[in-house]
Amino acid sequence: MKKTLLLAIFLSALAPLGIPSEAGAQEVVGTAVLGGKKVHLLGDGTWEYSKSDGPQKCVAIHKNIDFCGSVFDWKPVGARFDFSHLFQHTNRLHAGLIIEEIGFQDGNNIEFMRGNAIDTLADASGVLPEQIPVLLVEESEIGKFSGETIVYGARIDGLNIVYANNIFIEDNLTMQVVVWNIASEYTDEHREWNSDFLANLRLSFEDQTQ
Repeated sequence: MKKTLLLAIFLSALAPLGIPSEAGAQEVVGTAVLGGKKVHLLGDGTWEYSKSDGPQKCVAIHKNIDFCGSVFDWKPVGARFDFSHLFQHTNRLHAGLIIEEIGFQDGNNIEFMRGNAIDTLADASGVLPEQIPVLLVEESEIGKFSGETIVYGARIDGLNIVYANNIFIEDNLTMQVVVWNIASEYTDEHREWNSDFLANLRLSFEDQTQ
């Protein structure tokens, strides 16, 4: 289960999947690929599937997860490493999802995932786990689903990176929503956009009792 989250610090080099925009009567300003499907980016910040008649407010990125954010706030970029989906807000601030179909029923828990995140960053930065500064641990939520946000940082290859790792575990699914920023501290802007990204996710587990 060990995840190479921090290899994604090469974030400024992430190449967007979008191609040059095509403005026209339908107000299509670009195209991108999300959830394996081609979408048109519309001038009002919504999108539509390339063969759809109207804008789609949300796009399914997993059978249990929809993303409903504006592509102008969160531009889809090509997945890297263990991330199933990556998004770019600015050259400094990015977000990504790591989705695994294991959960509480498999013995997974928040404590394990928290320790795994710290161990992974320590390996990537060449320090001991106890040398990784944990800046914040607090409860988080997506709708009625509760999780934990752990904020930590390190200096890797000369870059100061701060990660807000939002961990959600259900019976058969574990999701890490990682929003990271090139900075030496957890800024108000980082906190704001971490909250925004979480607010634009939708979880549903129809076969589970909540």
